[in-house]
Amino acid sequence: MSDKLRYNLTDHLTNKEVDRLFDLFNKIKLDLSASSFPTRTNRLEAVENMVKVIEIHGMKVIRDPIIWEEPSKSEREQGREIQ
Repeated sequence: MSDKLRYNLTDHLTNKEVDRLFDLFNKIKLDLSASSFPTRTNRLEAVENMVKVIEIHGMKVIRDPIIWEEPSKSEREQGREIQ
């Protein structure tokens, strides 16, 4: 990472937060880098990491429990119902 980029980021974030952001961005890219459409698991993992990025910037994310707890396709095929 260039010194200029690190300097601009650390105007508002700690070095630990900057390092954590780079780690999270790499994980998000990895989760969404499938050659075909990413699986539900990979998409949700990417969303979880995006939430962490948002929280580092001091914002909160509200999770809708009905949407978040919805069974996956494989769970629906096994007969799991939305509770």
